[in-house]
Amino acid sequence: MTEEELRKGLDLTYKNALRLYEEANGLFIFERYSRAYALSQLASEEIGKALIIYHAILDFYNGVTINKEYFESKQFRDHKTKIKKVILIQMQVFKYMSDKLEHGKEILKKLAEQYENAKKIDVKKNQSLYVGIENENFIFPDDVITKEMANELAVLTALSIKGIEPMIQQSSEVLKEVAAGLSLKIKEVEAEEL
Repeated sequence: MTEEELRKGLDLTYKNALRLYEEANGLFIFERYSRAYALSQLASEEIGKALIIYHAILDFYNGVTINKEYFESKQFRDHKTKIKKVILIQMQVFKYMSDKLEHGKEILKKLAEQYENAKKIDVKKNQSLYVGIENENFIFPDDVITKEMANELAVLTALSIKGIEPMIQQSSEVLKEVAAGLSLKIKEVEAEEL
């Protein structure tokens, strides 16, 4: 892939995350909380995908060949991987804000637990979309997802979007500097291990 195509992929993924988030918020008007939850989670996963593309751009500047196989090796389509990446962004935002928020440290702890249990988040997304079975009973998505759950995820998704925005807006020159700094740091760590 070319630098232009990678940049296009980053921009399109971010744009899609924004649209999914906006559509999720629109569903609150109609009290469609389970669907709002699903779209917020899909928006979050697109942010995780944008992070994978961002790292691919840095690798590209460090001489790595970026192609479909590269993305497959980075688990580009894996929901759990994307969920974990976006939780890391959320944790960074809350680390910065934790002293300013009443429940900041509690939220950080909850995010750390979610990071360790990313599969449960993917299960909850599926429960927000599909009729399921629990204890020999069929369960409708609205019986699983509450307004509070949808609100909480919408807030976290909004923070994730804001958290990744500066990365999306970086110029090619800045990205090249970041890539060079990353390459230098990796070499320093490797030298220390020897």
